[in-house]
Amino acid sequence: FHSGYKGQNGEFFFGNSTGFYSFFPDEFTRSSTPPQININNFRLADQLVKPTKNGPLFQPLSEVKEIRLNYDQNVFSFDFAGINYSSPEDNIIFFMLEGYNNTWRQAGAERTAYYFNVPPGNYVFRVKAASSNGIWAEKSIDIIITPPWWRTWWFYALCILTVAASVYTLFRYRLNQKLKAFELRNTISRDLHDEVGSTLSSIGFLSSMALEDVDANKEKAHDTLNSINESAHKMLDAMNDIIWNIQPQNDTLDSIVVRMRSFASELLEAKKITLHFNVEENVKQLRLGLTVRHDFLVIYKEAVNNLAKYSGASQANICLKFQHPFLILTISDNGKGFDPQILRNGNGLKNMQSRAKKIGAVYHLHTDIGKGTTITLQVKPT
Repeated sequence: FHSGYKGQNGEFFFGNSTGFYSFFPDEFTRSSTPPQININNFRLADQLVKPTKNGPLFQPLSEVKEIRLNYDQNVFSFDFAGINYSSPEDNIIFFMLEGYNNTWRQAGAERTAYYFNVPPGNYVFRVKAASSNGIWAEKSIDIIITPPWWRTWWFYALCILTVAASVYTLFRYRLNQKLKAFELRNTISRDLHDEVGSTLSSIGFLSSMALEDVDANKEKAHDTLNSINESAHKMLDAMNDIIWNIQPQNDTLDSIVVRMRSFASELLEAKKITLHFNVEENVKQLRLGLTVRHDFLVIYKEAVNNLAKYSGASQANICLKFQHPFLILTISDNGKGFDPQILRNGNGLKNMQSRAKKIGAVYHLHTDIGKGTTITLQVKPT
């Protein structure tokens, strides 16, 4: 402009070679346009991240509303700017990572925000700027840092369930141990009553008979005393079995086999029956629990007793072997056999069957007249 003039009413005039211009300064207003905020770059560990299909940025940063990172992508930075061309030197810019440090920080000339070792969680990166006219603008991006699998809710839930299951399993185990101990006490009590109580009653009854016959019928008294002697030995044998059975060192099959062999040899040799006793090597280190061991031996003794008393055999075979998951006991003879239909309801056979069922064993009886007898017992070792 080549010239200027201010009128009395405050109007300004300016002229040049093409004409003149006039205006009232009071009619001018400050710009109300807010500054433009740009978040220009995002870096992970000082490496610029570009939009990729499967990366943390799958579209241009200007369009991103959310950035999702893994727990080990916790060092990052943002470049940003607030643009306003009206007195740009007076623009001010603040930034904050909400949830990490909830304090606004004024940006310097570098206009970059750095963050290190940010823990997993949900954050919001915010940038706000004000123009020289005091007009504010703000822009934000959500930052989600996912935790490692061992810090997720489902892992904590799994740990809680595992601990609860372990506690429940321990509780059930202890309860089962108490139930087994209770069952054992009942078994010992029942055995004492059956074996000792009935035998003592029999001895008492036979003693009375012997006293009555001692003068009148000495031969009958002698037979009665022999019965008393046999009952007493039977009772002592039963007591010995009970005491032996409750000793923990007798859990192994090695100890049980020694007792089985001794019992069968003594009984069958007295009946002139040749015994073949075979035990495979993989059996000796197996174990039988207290209750299983007790019923296993009772079944074995009942079967050997029956063989000695009734079979009329000259040969007996006893075999122990292990075929996973069963310990298999086989007792066979070359005796006269019997008709199983006739003796099916006998107390001895019923007792063996009920004891086998009690310990979860499989019991088989195979016999026929003139063809001997074979008893097989399959039980799971502990």
